[in-house]
Amino acid sequence: MQTKTIDSTPIYRDPTQPVEARVADLLGRMTLEEKLAQLGSAWIYELSEPEQASRLMQHGIGQITHRRREQPETKRKRRRR
Repeated sequence: MQTKTIDSTPIYRDPTQPVEARVADLLGRMTLEEKLAQLGSAWIYELSEPEQASRLMQHGIGQITHRRREQPETKRKRRRR
């Protein structure tokens, strides 16, 4: 399986390559721990401490969740209902 393009760019980073080839290349490079970490998430406030952030994202992270800020107009519309 080819893992680099002619200019030595990894296939998964080459936008001219087919999506299937890019996905296969990236998944082939990831460890099981990295793949499993993509299923996890953390709240943004859990990452404020560097040691805790390092532990939570040791193998990567699939999503960082934060509380959505509402625009004042959105809040007013909801109160009227």
